[in-house]
Amino acid sequence: MSADVTVVIPVYNRPTTVLETLASVARQPRAPAEVIIVDDGSTDGTAAAIDRWRATGTLACPVAVVRSAHRGAGAARNRGLGLVTTPWVAFLDSDDLWPDNFLERAAAALDAAESVIGATADRRHVDADGSTISIRSTAGLAENATRWLFENDGGIASASVLSTAAVRALGGFDESLSTGQDSALFQPLSLRGPWLHLPGEPVTYRHGLASRRGEMGNLSRKHGDRNRRWALIYERFITHHGGREALPREVYAPVLARRWFDAGVQLFRQGRERDARACFARSLRWDFRTSTVRKVAQLYLSSKAA
Repeated sequence: MSADVTVVIPVYNRPTTVLETLASVARQPRAPAEVIIVDDGSTDGTAAAIDRWRATGTLACPVAVVRSAHRGAGAARNRGLGLVTTPWVAFLDSDDLWPDNFLERAAAALDAAESVIGATADRRHVDADGSTISIRSTAGLAENATRWLFENDGGIASASVLSTAAVRALGGFDESLSTGQDSALFQPLSLRGPWLHLPGEPVTYRHGLASRRGEMGNLSRKHGDRNRRWALIYERFITHHGGREALPREVYAPVLARRWFDAGVQLFRQGRERDARACFARSLRWDFRTSTVRKVAQLYLSSKAA
């Protein structure tokens, strides 16, 4: 029986790892309506590996392969989104793994609910040798998705099934962002309706495995200033995308202060003192009362003196 879900899998230079991700989709007792693999300009054996896998006919549903010039994960996801014809879409990263009953659980939950924009399972983070780093609950999404996403992180794409129409209404993923695209989309998406939590076995997020194999590593670790990039995304949600009206100041101000503080510390440790000072000043602008921000002030003054 086919769930009314299309799976979009963007991939770039992961000829081995992506096949394991695809195998986790093939193991679903309730198959998706279609799988769309978007090869984002791979320059190694990824395209050939996908072609060989596709020829085996392992999946009990149509499989489309789209190839394009390398433009990044956001563009690849949007390319796949443009081809989706089902009410629901799942964006599965090419190094993550679904538990065997993920789609079955998602379909049952979505069928039983009304006006829902998304459903998300818990996340298991593992290192390159498969050892569990942490298991993170996403249950808070069902209580207040906007607050949960703002206080935690937006890295829930692989664990989620989302309303195709709602994602399209927001224009999909911001292709100008090279990291933090999930947060930039899912925070405003959370304002559009209820979000469900899927109890049960978590989705597995694998860290460092692809890079250990000599394949493309985790994009979130690519940028030395990633904390600043993320802080800007979170701040824009508050100032430009409805966050100020959806969340009380006592919730969002300390979070923004902490994110800008973390951005400053990251840059300060790299010797980028001017950039670090700008981040510390931005942190102070959001919240000048907490002990965290007092630490910001201390680092700000010491860096200025240096």
